[in-house]
Amino acid sequence: MDRSSPQEDPVVVDADTHISPMPQGGNSLTIDELLARMDRAGVDKALAWLQPPYLRNETSIGNAYVHQAMRNHPDRIFGFGWLDPHLGREWAEAEIRRGVEGHGFFGFKLNGAQNGFVIDDEALVLPIVEAVARTGKLLAFHIGADAPENTHPTWSGAIARRYPDLRLIIVHMGGAAYPDLSHTAIEVASEHPNIT
Repeated sequence: MDRSSPQEDPVVVDADTHISPMPQGGNSLTIDELLARMDRAGVDKALAWLQPPYLRNETSIGNAYVHQAMRNHPDRIFGFGWLDPHLGREWAEAEIRRGVEGHGFFGFKLNGAQNGFVIDDEALVLPIVEAVARTGKLLAFHIGADAPENTHPTWSGAIARRYPDLRLIIVHMGGAAYPDLSHTAIEVASEHPNIT
């Protein structure tokens, strides 16, 4: 061991946090509440996106809130835009542009469990995935057993194969409910170097 250089403490990152400009009770958090929880838990930084449930027509407002949180706390928050395919391809492409050019987001998140879609749906979702892929930003997917028909780990593998230059994050790794699909998620990720 080289004792000439000091050991650095590891940086702890929470890779799935949700914030909302309008707390609705329960799991909703403002940025101030999130930062307080991070401090108590010893978390240095967090990937943050919109907190569902929310009104679909307020998605852009929520994304702007995430941007402001990231801007106010650049040393703590990695902001991601929330994309809901049910708002339409045109809306999604405009929100992606705004997220990249105006907000400086690190990436975007799609949640087929929350928003009710199959994550590799050819007509509804893949045009949005392709739009994100063109930006070079990260794309996070909720991959959980709470809605396996929509968010099965295998579907993320199909996307990774189709877009090999797109870096994917599979949030929850197939867990978050029963039956646990984490073994499948690990297998899929091991086959695709663009999945984290």
